[in-house]
Amino acid sequence: MNYTQVQHCVEEHFPTKNTFYAVKITGEYAYLKARSPPKQSVPYPALTDALKNQSVFEFQNVTGTMVGFWSPLYVNGLTTPGWHFHFITADRTHGGHVLDAMVRRVTVELTKQQRFQWCCRTTLHFLH
Repeated sequence: MNYTQVQHCVEEHFPTKNTFYAVKITGEYAYLKARSPPKQSVPYPALTDALKNQSVFEFQNVTGTMVGFWSPLYVNGLTTPGWHFHFITADRTHGGHVLDAMVRRVTVELTKQQRFQWCCRTTLHFLH
């Protein structure tokens, strides 16, 4: 199955699309494409600026784990509705934000999130 087909297959098991879900997809991937921006330093740039220098990786016949979250439509503006996935290879040496995938043989674990807690971290800089 391709990336879109996997997403739709998992969504078929949702009792409702009006809540959050977490999913873990472990196994063999015929193909996986991921991106990762370079390491950032203070003052941290906006994501759009950080992604201007991103690296894109393409993996063939790789084993690893894709983890992701489904966000419902009503959170648009707080986060992007729909799926968001990251991948890491089985040896934990490569990975990134998933752009595309073709699964070969995987195990899917799905959980409905009972609550959502928005967290943010603020760094204060004092000038003297």
